Amino acid sequence: MTTDFSDLPPDDQQAIGKTLLTLLASFGNRDAEALPAVYSADADWVNAFGTVKRGRDEIVDYLRGLFADANFNRGEPEGPPEDALRHALSRADRASRSSNRSKKRSRLGERNAERNHLSPPRGTRQRG
Repeated sequence: MTTDFSDLPPDDQQAIGKTLLTLLASFGNRDAEALPAVYSADADWVNAFGTVKRGRDEIVDYLRGLFADANFNRGEPEGPPEDALRHALSRADRASRSSNRSKKRSRLGERNAERNHLSPPRGTRQRG
């Protein structure tokens, strides 16, 4: 997906470019000092893991701590996430949910059979 800013006024294009470059440099250098100019006092910030921060001070303080964390600085990204990986994880999640539904149906079938003194449905295991 490509975003085209060419229809925006030149001042807006420049402001967006400056903001993106500031973010890129700050994260790349693990330096939060320029970030107060990026976030407004009423900004909302959510990272990829669902961490939520509200307001410039809370966001910048969090990022300062993050940049100082040795675990955050340990690795370097090799590139952007691959769509194939995202799709594989999505397929694995769907398969897991489907398997859990099948197991639940099997357990329900066993319980109904026990209540009615019937043999469990074909393909289910009997309790030992």
